Amino acid sequence: MKFKNYILFTGIVFSLLSLPIFAEEKLTRVTIFDNLSLIEQVKRIELKEGINEVVLTPVSTKIILDSIYPSIENAEFVEQEYTSNSLIWKIKSEEEKTSLLRVFYLISGLKWTLNYRIKLNEDADSVNISGWAKIENKSERDFYHSFLTLITSVSSAEEEKQVSYSLPFPLTFKNGEEKQIPLFLYKNVPLVRKFLFDADKYGNEVREEMVFKNNKENGLGFLFPQGEVYIYEEKEGRVFFVSKDNFPSVLPGREGSICLGQAKSLKGERVQTFYQRLKSGEQEYAYRIILCNYRDIPVKIKVREYLYGEGEILESEPLEYTKEGNLIFYEVEIPPKEKREVRYKARIK
Repeated sequence: MKFKNYILFTGIVFSLLSLPIFAEEKLTRVTIFDNLSLIEQVKRIELKEGINEVVLTPVSTKIILDSIYPSIENAEFVEQEYTSNSLIWKIKSEEEKTSLLRVFYLISGLKWTLNYRIKLNEDADSVNISGWAKIENKSERDFYHSFLTLITSVSSAEEEKQVSYSLPFPLTFKNGEEKQIPLFLYKNVPLVRKFLFDADKYGNEVREEMVFKNNKENGLGFLFPQGEVYIYEEKEGRVFFVSKDNFPSVLPGREGSICLGQAKSLKGERVQTFYQRLKSGEQEYAYRIILCNYRDIPVKIKVREYLYGEGEILESEPLEYTKEGNLIFYEVEIPPKEKREVRYKARIK
């Protein structure tokens, strides 16, 4: 007579046709990518001599059936069958023994996003940067005591890289749940506050930014993916909410900048003073930018302008500027209670 013994395998039931057997679950690994997730489940099972039947049920509709890859030590898979909501394997063993069963498969419905919480410290020249992962489980599967790896891609003009975070402890996240998990915390990162005028993005506002160098000297030097950031500031022992912004991806060795919002007592204005379309189809235009400092101290404002197409600067006042791709930058120092102007003329194809 043959008996069935049902063994719970993290939401998947194994049924082996033989005498009663026992199985010890070893581990579950979950790797969440941008679109799909890779699941690895490992279990040590007792095989009997002959044909053993293993049944996976229920099979979530989010599992990609063709991706299921089983592996077992010192035994042989002789058949795989999918019926209704069960996947059935027949495994041939030459002897009675304990064997390690691994099951790999891809599944949809798991998603993770990275967001940041930044606190400007009381001294106003350093910040604490923490990163949190938000995990959403809509996979129709519960995961118990699973080891989690989170992977995302970061693209730059030069290359595309992957960032991986592996948690050192197992987690439980059930279907329909959302969880937030701290990934990293960098304390007392030095920063410099800067001011930016970008009429295309912010109109007449001068924006205040905090800029930090992503290098080992500052205790960093890692690849930061983009994500939402919530900014807080500490004053006189209390913490206040400042603003919400998007944290841009920052490569090692590069500068990262976070916008704090509109700068007080600073204002800008951009006025188009010239435009014409040439017979060649090229366009020429000119702008006048007025920057006002109502503060009692001098400030430096970076001006960012865009060349919408392949082009060049024909005239410029001041003469000094930098060009990065289709971006033009001016650095203007403005005495207290005064204003300064930037004028330029450009031609684009």
